[in-house]
Amino acid sequence: MYVGGVEHAVLHLLYARFWHKVLYDCGYVHTLEPFQTLRNQGIIVARSYQNSQRAYVAPENVQEQNGKYFDKRTGEELTSQIDKMSKSKLNGVTPDEIVQDYGADALRLYEMFMGPLEKEKIWNTDAVSGCRRFLNRFYDFGTSEKVVEEESAEALKLGHRLVHGVGKDIESLQFNTAIAKLMEFMNEITKLPSYPRLVVKMAAQALAPLAPHLAEEVWEYQKFEGSLSYAPFPEADEAYLQDEVVTYVVQINGKLRGRLELSKDQTQDAIFSAASKHPNIIGYLNGKAVNKVVFVPNKLLNIVLE
Repeated sequence: MYVGGVEHAVLHLLYARFWHKVLYDCGYVHTLEPFQTLRNQGIIVARSYQNSQRAYVAPENVQEQNGKYFDKRTGEELTSQIDKMSKSKLNGVTPDEIVQDYGADALRLYEMFMGPLEKEKIWNTDAVSGCRRFLNRFYDFGTSEKVVEEESAEALKLGHRLVHGVGKDIESLQFNTAIAKLMEFMNEITKLPSYPRLVVKMAAQALAPLAPHLAEEVWEYQKFEGSLSYAPFPEADEAYLQDEVVTYVVQINGKLRGRLELSKDQTQDAIFSAASKHPNIIGYLNGKAVNKVVFVPNKLLNIVLE
């Protein structure tokens, strides 16, 4: 797989292809082409500012008022536009400064969380703090006194669903949704009275590809064996991926009339009985004969009336 920006991909691909064919002719590689897949990451852009002489003004010298932008030094109103980051336009961001203020993991996480890999994204330095806060929460969770050896079914379900979802998203390069799943996990796991040590381990492994430094800190704090860098990604147990409660859609003559939240694998008779007592459905059934019932297990009950 080749991953690269669209502005550089052509020449880079040519160079790689030339050298690969040389290596093939020399007998060092066995494939004719170096890449089977091409993915272009989107460009990160940022707002730039210009004065009346079309000279660019650095963002630190700009003040916003009621949707307009002014030069702090002269008071002159500026024009503003979204541009590709460039030194000449003074809208670039120095990674070292972001790392100094927020940490390398927060910077990595924000870049991946901005949106889908291929899409263009607008940089917002203030938004990096949101990723920093999430990492702080994760560290507090991983080093909490509530971490215990005892396991609970609810926590194990959260852990196994996390590694299943994050693993699939990383394989398809959907890093933004992988991070969203980690944030959802944190919201749910912190509601529990205790955190099983096994689930903390799984969560650290899920976070590691995205924020390796902090994940390694949690791993070391919990004294898990070896280094997290060499730990295999955990496999999810299918048993914990199944829903115990499902939504049954109830239709009358093919039209949606209600939804029932019931335990999984209910029988047709049980669903019909529950539906006939539902306040939104009972009025459609009173005094009418049932012609037939169409039942799809764990999904649908359609009552056809005469």
